[in-house]
Amino acid sequence: LETMATRDGMLRVHPNERPLIITRATYAGGQRYAAEWSGDNWGTWDHLRLSMPMLMGMGLSGLQFSGADIGGIWPIPSPELYSRWLQMGVLTPFTWTHSGGPGNLEPWAFGNRLETINRDSINLRYHLLPYIYTAFWEASETGVPIMRPLLLEYPDDWRAVDTNDEYLFGDDLLVAPVTKDADIDRPVYLPKGTWYDYWTDRRYVGPVKIDVDAPTERMPLFVRGGAIIPSQQPMQYTDQLPIDPLTLDVYPDGSSTRQYYDDDGISFDYKKGAYLLQRVTAAETGAGVSIDVSAREGSFTPPRRSFVVKIHGQAVQPKQVTAGTAVLPMQTSAKALQDSVQAWTYDQLEGVVSVKVPDSGAALKIELAR
Repeated sequence: LETMATRDGMLRVHPNERPLIITRATYAGGQRYAAEWSGDNWGTWDHLRLSMPMLMGMGLSGLQFSGADIGGIWPIPSPELYSRWLQMGVLTPFTWTHSGGPGNLEPWAFGNRLETINRDSINLRYHLLPYIYTAFWEASETGVPIMRPLLLEYPDDWRAVDTNDEYLFGDDLLVAPVTKDADIDRPVYLPKGTWYDYWTDRRYVGPVKIDVDAPTERMPLFVRGGAIIPSQQPMQYTDQLPIDPLTLDVYPDGSSTRQYYDDDGISFDYKKGAYLLQRVTAAETGAGVSIDVSAREGSFTPPRRSFVVKIHGQAVQPKQVTAGTAVLPMQTSAKALQDSVQAWTYDQLEGVVSVKVPDSGAALKIELAR
């Protein structure tokens, strides 16, 4: 009732602005009024581990916009614990770091090396905001949690049901945080299907349990085969710049379709049709790979921008890349591609084909011919 009253009061003052209210005390249905955090958790490895099943349980109970105090409020965590918790926390629905104690609990408070690592973690969340925003939209439409336990999608797999120290974030990211002091690797269970290591693009076929390197700089993170991950350029805050380019990282696996959603992020105009929705389909064929992007639905129009489509898992350079009826020129470097209006390049070491084209809002078909 308190958060409901707070929301009503804020809407009376700003009737066309979405209020952000944060609470640690709510009840069933409270997700309509506020984001929730898990309460005053402690700065210990035990509480880092416990936060995962707690937040997954909240998601299954309908409380979607939830998170934990990154690093806890007391005692001040070790530098390593803080960095590991931040790595996980940026891939939870609600992300914040603060402390109720006398110490300095900020991303830059633990020395230069960890400051760089912590900055990279925060940059990852900003990079993935288009993917995360789409996941929030899907949760609001369907009720499916943003942060979901493996048992939700693999209820017949007893190993997935028994796993509570890794989780799915949105449709396609599998997050496996480091939860023990001084660990630089950890076992990860990958359910059935194809999975790509987010950092190396190494490909796995599940169900399989693997040992994964986890240096202090990063935690294990995997992408489901068939994923199409929208992302943006580096930013320091959410509306610093219009998205340009909108990047789609495609991980081919047969044929798959994903949705991309956007709106102004502030008003309720999306209820009147001021939103942007596109469907993206990736398909492997005997001749290569095709990417189909639907025309925009809705009346929200972003500023003029480009698409960059990155197709992963390409061991061989394409013979030709086309966008619609146009045969695109090949560039020899990422910098040359960045300076082009429309072109493509191939990174042989990474096995990634990158295609840049204008984003006009119309339907688009990109084809890679082997």
